[in-house]
Amino acid sequence: MCFKFKLVCKCMAEPTLMRLYSFMILQGLTMPLFNDFQYFFALEILEIPLFFISVLPIFVGVFIIIFPMIYHKWFKNTRYSHIFFFS
Repeated sequence: MCFKFKLVCKCMAEPTLMRLYSFMILQGLTMPLFNDFQYFFALEILEIPLFFISVLPIFVGVFIIIFPMIYHKWFKNTRYSHIFFFS
């Protein structure tokens, strides 16, 4: 544990890494995450039920598995621009 701490301190002595980590820490402290705003907006403004918000990642996981199969079966020879234009 002590060795790892000394290694981190040694790496922080380099100005480039020091600036990078300082920026990341300051950004984390000063900028809120947009996920918090989206969650509030979905619940309070759009009034989407909490159950739907919690089940949505499951639907996305299923779609990630199913849509490539649909693409390879019916849309493999179709140009991407046509798929996006008609969707």
